[in-house]
Amino acid sequence: MATSNGAVQNNGQIQWVYSVSGVSQGSTSVVIKATAYFMSVAPYSQYFSGTKSWSGTWGSGSGAQAYNLPAGTRVAIVATSGTSVTLTDAQQTRSFTATAYHFFGSTTSTLTVKIPPRYARTPTGLTITRSSDTSHRLNWTRNSTYTSVVVQRQTNGGAWTQVGRPTGNAYTWTDTSTKAGNKYAYRVAGVGGSGQSAFSNVATVFTSPLAPTGVTATRSGTGIRVDASGKPAHATSYNIRDGATTVASGVSLPWTHANPNPAVPHEYTVQGVVSGLAGAWSAKSNTVQLISKPLPPTGLTPNGAVSVSDDLTRFSWKHNPVDSSEQTAAEYRRRLKDTTTWSTSTVGGEEQLTRLLEAGEYEWQIRTKGAHPDWSEWSAVAIFTVIDRPGVAVISPDELWTKRTVTAEWSWDQPQGRPQSAWEAILLGPDGEIERKTGTGATTKVQFAAKVADNIEYGVKVRAAAGDIWSEPAEQWFLVMVPPAAPADMSGAWSEDSGAVTLNVQDGRGGERAPVTNHFDNPNFVGDGTWVEIRRNARANSSFERGSTAYWGSNAGRPGVTLALETAEVHSGQYACKVTSEGLEISAGINSTNTYPMTCPNGVVTSSAWVKAPAGLRMRADLQERDTSNVYLNQKTLNFEGTGDWERIRITRDDIQPGNRVTFAVSIRFAEAGVFYVDDYLTEWSEELGGWFGDEIVGSDIERGEDFRVRFDGTDSVLEGERARGFITGSGAAFISSSVDGVPAGRLINVSGAASSAYAGFALPDALIASGGVFQAIKYQESEIARAAGGYGIRASSVIYQTPFDNVAGHSPHRVEFPPGVSIKYVYFGSQGYPGGGDVYWTAPGLFGPGYVGPAFSGSSGLVKVGDTWMSAAWDGAVDNSTSTIHTAPPAVRVDVERSVNGGLSWETFIEGGDLPVVETDPQALSNGTTLYRVTTYSADDAASVVVHEVEANSPAVWLSGGPGFTDTARLPYDPEVDFSTSRERILKQYAGREKPVVYSGEAVTRTVQWSGTLLSHDSEVASVETLERISQAPAPLHLYRDPDGRHVKGMLAPLSKQRVADGMWSYSTSIEEADD
Repeated sequence: MATSNGAVQNNGQIQWVYSVSGVSQGSTSVVIKATAYFMSVAPYSQYFSGTKSWSGTWGSGSGAQAYNLPAGTRVAIVATSGTSVTLTDAQQTRSFTATAYHFFGSTTSTLTVKIPPRYARTPTGLTITRSSDTSHRLNWTRNSTYTSVVVQRQTNGGAWTQVGRPTGNAYTWTDTSTKAGNKYAYRVAGVGGSGQSAFSNVATVFTSPLAPTGVTATRSGTGIRVDASGKPAHATSYNIRDGATTVASGVSLPWTHANPNPAVPHEYTVQGVVSGLAGAWSAKSNTVQLISKPLPPTGLTPNGAVSVSDDLTRFSWKHNPVDSSEQTAAEYRRRLKDTTTWSTSTVGGEEQLTRLLEAGEYEWQIRTKGAHPDWSEWSAVAIFTVIDRPGVAVISPDELWTKRTVTAEWSWDQPQGRPQSAWEAILLGPDGEIERKTGTGATTKVQFAAKVADNIEYGVKVRAAAGDIWSEPAEQWFLVMVPPAAPADMSGAWSEDSGAVTLNVQDGRGGERAPVTNHFDNPNFVGDGTWVEIRRNARANSSFERGSTAYWGSNAGRPGVTLALETAEVHSGQYACKVTSEGLEISAGINSTNTYPMTCPNGVVTSSAWVKAPAGLRMRADLQERDTSNVYLNQKTLNFEGTGDWERIRITRDDIQPGNRVTFAVSIRFAEAGVFYVDDYLTEWSEELGGWFGDEIVGSDIERGEDFRVRFDGTDSVLEGERARGFITGSGAAFISSSVDGVPAGRLINVSGAASSAYAGFALPDALIASGGVFQAIKYQESEIARAAGGYGIRASSVIYQTPFDNVAGHSPHRVEFPPGVSIKYVYFGSQGYPGGGDVYWTAPGLFGPGYVGPAFSGSSGLVKVGDTWMSAAWDGAVDNSTSTIHTAPPAVRVDVERSVNGGLSWETFIEGGDLPVVETDPQALSNGTTLYRVTTYSADDAASVVVHEVEANSPAVWLSGGPGFTDTARLPYDPEVDFSTSRERILKQYAGREKPVVYSGEAVTRTVQWSGTLLSHDSEVASVETLERISQAPAPLHLYRDPDGRHVKGMLAPLSKQRVADGMWSYSTSIEEADD
């Protein structure tokens, strides 16, 4: 609402309150609302009767009016609820007059209201007149007087944008920014009066289509097919010319030119058309001649290249038609260069073929055929070479590598004598590729930069090329065992004069020794891939997986009992046995009769089967003993109920007489009718109550354990061990590949069925037969075993050269020396145990020449002390099929020495990177007790040996040291005047509401030694007062205290207090609190 105040007249004033409704696009009229108020301007209230009058747009009239006006108030005298005014293109005004007649006279006022013009009216009848692709004139009908016109354009269906705004009362406009190949839409809106009109109708125009691109002509039967890969936008049809002649108008693409003149070549151009407007002509298509033989093929491959004889050589070419027809056939021929005989073959439409060729230099040609019956001329001759694929073999490393960096070396072979031109070598580790090196040229050796670690298997993979032909990769895996440096020899002695230990560290190799060979060529007891039977399990019915009629027990033919092979319900394998009983009061089921003799000494038998029966169905299983005539003796019964799922039913007996046989049966009990299934019968002769054969053994499976596998041979399950390669055994023994605590071992097992001697032998090499020597090994057994009396541990052919079998648990070494020339050809490992009563393991075998005094070791010894010389073993070949030779350990190139004064709980570096020999004085050693020195020596390959030496000291004195490295030392008499205290940081906290404080402990620990004594000037065995003063005033922050109780305290020294007692006699006191520097 708006307000307007008239002039003050006669103590009164007319006040106006009015409004005009808004004008928008499409408005045709507005509504005026106005109210006139009279307001007294006298400073007091007025109450009287008067009149009023009005005139103007709301009409005219008069009437009575009550003027009851408290001071500062007003009263309405006339109002209009709404006066409508029709809008025009121009602005209008309307007037309202009101007069109030009151006590003081009259007051009059006139209100003039402005009426805005209406909005411009929407133009109509928009049309477009095309002058050219770049000029289009727009015309429209004006329905108002405009001040300007807005022109908008849309290109190819995109967004509307303003492209023009002619001023004045315009009715036409020309767009000169159009281009060919587009669709344009236009609309206009007038601007005038109160604003812009709505947009007019939309008018659309096309410009000329662009020229088509990628026009092709292809022979199709007797016609020529014309198409374009790039069709212009908006084109609705096409005109086509053959040369300068139009052959089609208003057609679609592709289009086929029917029956063109076959004798002349044809080239086509295409023009797009939209709304009768034709665009530019395209470039010419390829030339087509309907029937003509092709030109000679080109682009022959291979040409000048090299192929390989073990792979297909691929031949390809380009068919060159004159008439655009596709290849229908090709004829190929080849011959060895400088020969006259061609090998010829043909193919169809494919422009390629493959052949497997022998090595040689070849020349070849191709000719093709299209729709025309004649062949093209032969192509130019192409020449190529076929070679045999080169080969590489890794020469080094072998199966053992003894350096910290790996050098790969390989051999190169190419049958035609071509040189190596490129190579690739890869170092492999347990987790894949470590390092890759590549190069060109003829080198066959490369060193990798990566360092390798001990006791890990690595591999190298190498391939090489002759030109573009690469060999297959050659791969070699090897074990890294870098010989460590010889441990250092160290001596050390306490000096009461200096208060220090003098260390002397020397090269630990001792005297040079000749290599010693261990002639045992399978010290890791690697298996030979064959298997020896250890124990047999009877499984007469197995898992029924053969599908043949199994023996199902005496009830199989009884009325009311049905037995059948079942495939739908099986626990494992292919078949189970299905038993159906109608409820007869008999046992109905299946059993397994086993006739194998017992082999366990105490008659233990475990029988079991997998059974599936409805829940609650009462069942039973029996393990019966029968004598050798099949006469029933007794049985053990297990009553159980079905669970609705497969479950293992097991019965064990330990009272079967050796030689008897057993029957195991599962049946429905008494008069219950039902159906059940049985699978996987298993009867075990085993002292371990089935421990060697798992519950899940399936008939046809071969299962591997740590030392054994289980094999099903069609009737029984057999427990087998893999024979250790190269050993002979007695008929009652098996010697299989095994291990003890991760160390390779041979496991000697008695399999004879009785207590007898079990042995495994190894043939001596001729050299030791002639020279004699030493045979040694380490025996291991888990516990004392049941055995017959006597027996040997190891033996060199004769009872004269043997060790007794000691039958003790754990590890025990055995060693025997044998002389030359006494027909000793074999050495043996022995055992005298019962079958099943415990096995014997042999490790660390050694066959040495006479005089060997070193220890037994397993294959690779690490470092061992032989006399005064440190030596280590290295393999002569593969670690599982060669001898190993002990060599003097490599020399040390540097040494580190660490010190421990707390029994090895912590270590301090004393010497780092020293050169041998090393002679050093250690003033920080314990003055009383054992100081440990850990000496680490390093070889040139950075392989380390570590040895710990002990140095004892027994000084009765107190020692105080200071200065750099604590080299300034004072020897002081020791007496009882020493106070040693230690504590941890603690604090009390008092909390409100608690009667007593709370104690907290911190991390800080203090250790303090206080001592006092007397010094005599004439006593040469103790420090002088001047020495003690000098040490106490040393600028180094820490001092070292040592005493006969083994205390070794580094810390902060308190001020030295000294007092002259008499001439030449001084008393002193001080303390030291432990600290770090």
